Amino acid sequence: MRPGPTRRIALIALALSAATALGWWGSTLVRSPGQVAADAAPPPASELTAPVREAPLRTQVVTRGEVSLGPTYELVLPGTGVLTSLDLRPAQRIIAGQQVASVNDRPVLVLPGRIPLWRDLVEGDRGADVARVQQALEIAGHPVADVSGVYGPSTVRAIESLYEEVGSTASTEAVSAGDDGAPPGRPAPSSADSSSVRPNLGSTGLPERKQILPRSEIAMVPELPAEVAEIKASLGSVDTDRSVILAVSTPVVRAKVSVGDAEQIAKGASVRIVPEGANATWRGKVVSVSEPSLDDEEGFVATLVVRPRRHLPLSDQGRQVQLTVKGARTEVSLIVPVTAVWQEADGGMHVVVVEHGGKHRRVSVVVLKEASGSVSVQPSGAAQLKSGDQVLVGVR
Repeated sequence: MRPGPTRRIALIALALSAATALGWWGSTLVRSPGQVAADAAPPPASELTAPVREAPLRTQVVTRGEVSLGPTYELVLPGTGVLTSLDLRPAQRIIAGQQVASVNDRPVLVLPGRIPLWRDLVEGDRGADVARVQQALEIAGHPVADVSGVYGPSTVRAIESLYEEVGSTASTEAVSAGDDGAPPGRPAPSSADSSSVRPNLGSTGLPERKQILPRSEIAMVPELPAEVAEIKASLGSVDTDRSVILAVSTPVVRAKVSVGDAEQIAKGASVRIVPEGANATWRGKVVSVSEPSLDDEEGFVATLVVRPRRHLPLSDQGRQVQLTVKGARTEVSLIVPVTAVWQEADGGMHVVVVEHGGKHRRVSVVVLKEASGSVSVQPSGAAQLKSGDQVLVGVR
């Protein structure tokens, strides 16, 4: 039986479809050398740009430093006689009102102050030295309600409390008229009053006793709290070997910086401190920047002193740290990434502005400052550069 017209048309269509499929499959397997090279080539390069900003640039200085002892004070234990106890140990923290030693078995107490006691104070005394002691008692936690400079009942109670806190008692002395008709150390009465001079007798008929604050029992220290850095005093000594070196502030960090870096650092600037070998970050501030001086190894350098905000133990002395100091802010200028500045063969600098449509415009610039991956620049000559321009920083 012969196929009809309709069946012949279907067979012809099927054959044509198979031939087309075989042709497409063959084309995917058979490629010209040009096609192979084109497929293996990298994608077209694209430019990386960054905007020009108009802003101040804050510089920063990164350097290495070392923890060292801060300001110290040599405390010479007062009093004459035998040093019968020494209540100190290295690195011990000393606070106001604390007993640090005993001389002839009487306590030696520390109070804050820059001027040592120059006389024994007796209840009823007046003067600037009384006012300084009253202020020191307040700092030590013993309030005084007397008029400033008057050794009155409130001052008596504060001194009693000071001594009781260390397990001792305040001293007293019998007060009576001297040979000249006046208590010891006080002005003598006039001859017109001499007939009325009598000993100061209490209700028992015995000489009256008044509190006394001996200068031999009070050691004034300029700044408290402090730490014991070195003990030179020797237990059992008689009137010699009485000094103790106190660190009157937390250890500081010292570093040497170049003259150029020193010019960028101001007193009070914030500092990030990273101690070597520790997963920690401290904060601090610059307390001083010295004038430059000649160093045998590094030439002219300045010494930077940084005080950490946290308390550092004396055992941290000698520890190496890295310092990142916030420098001064420059005036408002044009800021670009450091990668946008290209150096020319003659040493000049330029940036490449990418215009709309991809056109390049080269602008010669002068670099003013560099900090944290950015630079402040100024166009040179008649070159034009403004905030918002896109500058070339790389190609990928």
